[in-house]
Amino acid sequence: MTRLHQILIGVLVAQLVLVGVVFWPRGGSAGASNAVLFQGLKGSDITSLTVSEKAGNSSKLARQGDKWVVPDAGDYPADATKLNSLADKLAALKGGQSVGRTTTTQSQLQVADDNFAKRIDFQAANGSKYTLFLGTVSGGSATHVRVGGQQDVYLTRDVSAYDVNSDVTTWIDAVYFSVPVDQAMTVTVKTAGDNLTFTKDAQGAWVMQGLAAGEQTNDANVTSILSVVTSLRMDKPLGKQDQAAYGLAQPTAVLTVLTKNGTQETAHILTIGAKDATGYFVKSPDSEYYVHVAEFILKDLVGRKRSDYLAQPTPAPTPAGGPAAPPAGAPAATPTP
Repeated sequence: MTRLHQILIGVLVAQLVLVGVVFWPRGGSAGASNAVLFQGLKGSDITSLTVSEKAGNSSKLARQGDKWVVPDAGDYPADATKLNSLADKLAALKGGQSVGRTTTTQSQLQVADDNFAKRIDFQAANGSKYTLFLGTVSGGSATHVRVGGQQDVYLTRDVSAYDVNSDVTTWIDAVYFSVPVDQAMTVTVKTAGDNLTFTKDAQGAWVMQGLAAGEQTNDANVTSILSVVTSLRMDKPLGKQDQAAYGLAQPTAVLTVLTKNGTQETAHILTIGAKDATGYFVKSPDSEYYVHVAEFILKDLVGRKRSDYLAQPTPAPTPAGGPAAPPAGAPAATPTP
């Protein structure tokens, strides 16, 4: 064996020893027992929690009696079933055996203070505050976790980074505006340039009012607008107070859908205000809340003009066996000598 081989083998052995030191379970550490991580805490004790990602996204939820709300959005209702389940999981979470406790290990497993997959900060009714870091997934779908202020990293199957999300829409009913399209009889789209009204004919097709001679309605484009408002989803609630930045005093567009159910007629109105970097500020009188809707959802409703709702004329067919006939009034072609 050459000297070089001996050196390489020595380096390999040193690396294996280092890996063992970093990742070998600490059977003698304080967290080695299968004890509950948050002693004395019950799920019903948790009154608020905030889910964050390293990128800075976060959602804050709070308990109000037997309900949960989004406190930063005018107490918008949240899904109590989901949040009670998460609170119970946090309170019952057990540590098991520590799989590491160095800062290097914490960072590698994404449960460090400055490098984590998800972070949950929560508070109990008595004012006690807690933090749980959720990190990478190990074999068997177990997730690395660490309690804030402690060194030990544990593996658990009781909660994972996939169970919690920093997007607030995962904790609420994100459908803001809904129209029973099968009952729709009249649709009005008002923008800065147009004020268009469509009515349903006896065959169920949409017809634009005020068509000029030879014009026909592009029924598909009206139907596509209605498909959006069948179940319009927000990307975040904003609260109950109007703000000048929402631009609703001079809206970008206003959609009105008149539905009829038996003899009862209902007007469903959606006002689309100003646009920011990612979407539009929106308000419906059917809700007391103002919300934000992603741009891609509303781009057709906002951007289409009158001409977009007109069917394109069908080109004249080419006569069989010969070139297309010249347009009416065009000079006849001169034969080549």
